[in-house]
Amino acid sequence: MSFLLLNAYGVGGTIRTTFNTAGWLARTHEVEVISVVRTREEPALPFPEGVTLRALVDTRGTPSLLGRLPSALVPPEDYGFRTCSLATDIAIAQRLRTLPPGVLISTRPGLNVAAADFVPAGVKLVGQEHMNFLSHRPGLRARIERKYPKLDALVVLTEGDLADYRRMLAGTGVRVERIPNALPVLDGRWRTRAQSSCWPRAGCGSRRDSTF
Repeated sequence: MSFLLLNAYGVGGTIRTTFNTAGWLARTHEVEVISVVRTREEPALPFPEGVTLRALVDTRGTPSLLGRLPSALVPPEDYGFRTCSLATDIAIAQRLRTLPPGVLISTRPGLNVAAADFVPAGVKLVGQEHMNFLSHRPGLRARIERKYPKLDALVVLTEGDLADYRRMLAGTGVRVERIPNALPVLDGRWRTRAQSSCWPRAGCGSRRDSTF
């Protein structure tokens, strides 16, 4: 089982909930977090035990020629576009094409649409949406409408998005479900928001944070 993050070395709500979910699943599965870029030596947030971390492109230091060219895979309207490059495009394609049979969970729209073209047979592709459907820019929304039918499943956070995406993907066979963000475990039990270390700190899990 693999998770595809833009930057596992950053700080944000999407990164935090991905680590929480990966750590829980690692109790019974082999789990890998794939970070498109690496921006520091170690992740800024605590990384879960039993989970493998793989970085595709180290962006520290002077970028390569391919690293200076814009991404052709991630839509310019995605807020992660500036983090990506032709170098990350090649690395994403190479890694996703060689994934073993299992599940890939992609964590942002720009990566969801890119992954849809590269996962091999035998890999179930689950897209996650951490932003509201109507907040996406028109160009990205058009790409979503073209590419999301290739997903096996899509997970959203709100009832409104559940209705919007089920309507958009009706008849495609894509399963759309609402699953809240995962929180850390406390004494073997799921934490409530009040118990979580990231609640109610301002900005935790906000849309600004989730661009990572």
